Amino acid sequence: MAVGVRPVLVAFNVNVDESEPLVSKAAAQLIRTSGRLIKGTDGKKMRIPGMLQNVQGMGVGLPTKGICQVSMNLQDVSITPLHMAFEAVNSIAADHGVSTCGSELIGLVPLSAVLESGRWYHEDPGSANAEELVDAAVMGLGLDQLEPFDAHNSIIEWSLARNLGD
Repeated sequence: MAVGVRPVLVAFNVNVDESEPLVSKAAAQLIRTSGRLIKGTDGKKMRIPGMLQNVQGMGVGLPTKGICQVSMNLQDVSITPLHMAFEAVNSIAADHGVSTCGSELIGLVPLSAVLESGRWYHEDPGSANAEELVDAAVMGLGLDQLEPFDAHNSIIEWSLARNLGD
C-alpha cells in the first residue's frame, strides 16, 4: 500500500482597499506561480511566470465589504510563507497607489506557519513565546481587520487541543 501526502494548503486572502478589483487582479497575476499571459506585437501569447512558488491566486471584489481581495491558495507555506505572500501583495498595491487593509485565513492553518510570520513581525522574536509570536503575526498580517481572529479555532494544533483535549 502507498500513501501520498502533500503539505497543508492554506487559503489566505489579502484585503485591498479598492472598490473594483483592478489592482487585486494585477497583483494576483504578478505573484501567482502560473504568472500571466502577455501578447506580443505579432499576436503570439507568452506566459510570464509569477513571483511566488506554490501559489494560486486571483483578484476578486467583496462588494458587501467595499473592498477587494487577492484570494490565494498557498500550497506549501514552507516555501511561500504567509508574510511573504502578504508583503508581496502589499508592495504591488503600494506601487499602484492602493493600500492593503489586512488579511484573512479561510479554514485552518498550521501553527508553524503562523509562528514563522510572527518571527518576521515581532521586534524581538528570540525572546517571544508562541502566544506572543501568534499575536505578532495577527497584528502584522492584519488578520483581525474584517472580523476578530480566534487563534485557538484557526490554528490546527490549538484547535485540536481545545476540541480533543491535550
